[in-house]
Amino acid sequence: MSRTAILVIVIVVLLGLGIGFGTGLYVVPRYEVSASCCVGQSAVARAETLWFLRPGLAAPFISSDGGMLIRYKKEGLSLFERIGRVVEYRDRVQRRAILRLPYLPLLYRLSAEGRSPVKYDEAF
Repeated sequence: MSRTAILVIVIVVLLGLGIGFGTGLYVVPRYEVSASCCVGQSAVARAETLWFLRPGLAAPFISSDGGMLIRYKKEGLSLFERIGRVVEYRDRVQRRAILRLPYLPLLYRLSAEGRSPVKYDEAF
């Protein structure tokens, strides 16, 4: 094997490790959010998958709103606290986004222990 081939293999492995440990995927499902400021109005979160920089967020490689709600529930937080943290977390992820991809339902299910996106109060 030539030196060039070994160098290419080493670079590919290091690049793969950097992507695997330094970035992540965050899946945002489409759902309506009530706007408390305006009676009868609501906002719609755009369904997408965000590829983002992960360092400093203590996030798994694949995460989502539902997955974070489950994680915070296991920490013993109330529903109100969990929703607040998820909104804050999603804002930080969106600021670190590298690329916006289409919504990938399989990734959502992987991050949310097999659950589909539902209203927060029904499953969490």
